[in-house]
Amino acid sequence: MVATRSVRVAMLNADIPVPNVRAKAASYGAIFQSLLAAAASRIRSGTSIHSSEFDVVQGQYPEELADFDAILITGSAASAHDDAEWIRRLDAYVLDVYQNHPRIRMFGSCFGHQLLCQSLLREFGVCVEKDPNGWELGVQEITLSPRFCEAVGRGQSDSQSLRLQFVHADHVKIPEPERWPDSWILVGSTSHCVVQGVYEPERVLTLQGHFEFDRFINSETLKVFGAAWEPWRLDQALKAIDADDDAERAAEMVARFLTEGRSNRNAYDSGTEIGTALKPVRNAEASSLCVSLLAKSAASDSHQSNDPGIFPGCLSLSSVVVVEEFEFEAVFMSPRDVRSMTHGLQLLPQQSPAAGFVGFSSLIAALKRADSRAGASRDFRRRAKVGECFRASKAVAVAAMAPALELQ
Repeated sequence: MVATRSVRVAMLNADIPVPNVRAKAASYGAIFQSLLAAAASRIRSGTSIHSSEFDVVQGQYPEELADFDAILITGSAASAHDDAEWIRRLDAYVLDVYQNHPRIRMFGSCFGHQLLCQSLLREFGVCVEKDPNGWELGVQEITLSPRFCEAVGRGQSDSQSLRLQFVHADHVKIPEPERWPDSWILVGSTSHCVVQGVYEPERVLTLQGHFEFDRFINSETLKVFGAAWEPWRLDQALKAIDADDDAERAAEMVARFLTEGRSNRNAYDSGTEIGTALKPVRNAEASSLCVSLLAKSAASDSHQSNDPGIFPGCLSLSSVVVVEEFEFEAVFMSPRDVRSMTHGLQLLPQQSPAAGFVGFSSLIAALKRADSRAGASRDFRRRAKVGECFRASKAVAVAAMAPALELQ
């Protein structure tokens, strides 16, 4: 029997298609749904993508993020830097999702790409502005970055380029590349636009180009956008649109991002109530928390002990589930710590309680080492939020032991 996997996406429509396109496709969300569902079925039998649409221009948003696995932000004729109430609200919304709902993955196309970069990377100086090179139009070739090719290379084409349809006049600017966080990867560049997308594994993927646009959609869109242009300029742009692209390959790349590397959905859901009992623990509290947990784990010589006093309920559960994010600030993480944390996070969702106990102990040990260095080190270039390390390490996890930790 083929295992099935279903991913639920909240399509955040930031605009409506131009009239001639709307006659064939009611919304951008509907176009994405069709392409991504087909791509998901191609890359893995039994994988499906389902979606619900929300008109964010009119203030529509999901009532419960627990109903979704990902959000997708479409393109728009608006600019991400426009001073419009709906854009300000969307900017704040995606930042909240990123900071407080680490299970939710986010994809953005064109305007969505720009808004996600602006919202999530603002503290690193990233911004959106009018492109000094003007419009990027038609089918253009993206040279993919080596890091991105390596990060997403498994099971995908060896091609180091991607041809997509374009129609944009804004771009993402990274004024201080040295401040760029290590967990984020540049997707690639064209000769016209340096930032063609960003990627944070299992959290965020963006593309400046439009894999959801074919010749017809982009031509009709450009006829509206360029209605006041000189005829020769519009004709030149329309000719650039009439070319083959790699839309199917891009759709498969996005479908993989949305569907692969996920733990069992039921495990996440069953842990939600426990997760909400935990409160964020920061800075000075981190050390005492780690010491407390290590003391509890040291109370037994064997991680397979059935002593109910050790993490009450943990070893008796059939599953140790992942539920909530700890955000420790001012903590330094070495590669060794990240590897240890990754090991712990990967073990936690498994069906073995003993493995979950060992994994959690590895996680806490890594956090304790990191915390002990925080006050001593003056190398601020190594400074990173533990929240970022969690995200770079595949998941956000805490075992089902809130009563023992007395964090309610």
